[in-house]
Amino acid sequence: MSKNTTGGQVGMEIISAGEIAKEREIPLVFADRKVGITLKRAWNQSGVFLKVKLLASIFASAFEKGDITEDELENLKNESSIDKMLDGMAKDFPSVKNALIDERDAYLASKIYNSSGDNKFVVVGKGHMRGLIKNLEQLDSNTITIDNVALDEVKNKKLNPFAYLIPLLLVAG
Repeated sequence: MSKNTTGGQVGMEIISAGEIAKEREIPLVFADRKVGITLKRAWNQSGVFLKVKLLASIFASAFEKGDITEDELENLKNESSIDKMLDGMAKDFPSVKNALIDERDAYLASKIYNSSGDNKFVVVGKGHMRGLIKNLEQLDSNTITIDNVALDEVKNKKLNPFAYLIPLLLVAG
């Protein structure tokens, strides 16, 4: 378990919720999609120029000051701050936002909705709240169906070395 920059343990809220569920003999369901699938789908949905932009952004962030204050962290928890970040991601990296947020919202909603029991206790990141609630409401009213098998599918694209050459040259330059 790693520490975040404010000294707290990353993921402790999930561990705590799991311990409480175990104590109270409440069944646990781990509903999230595997991170590897999410990242592969984001990469596969991105075109060459978006990949260049993403790689450049990741490269630039490696040189940014990494410390965050308690006040900055609390501000990030604010719903409007999260909405602004997600809107920015949707504008700058639409396919990444689709795979990281939108598809996962649907995937999580389907897993939660189809899990057993009438009452459910869910631990989820704040960035997923709006989409998760929307998907759950639509599932409950039968206005959507969600195919988690399709959302778990990663199409194997043939490796085209030239598709990676341009992003690598631009990042290297």
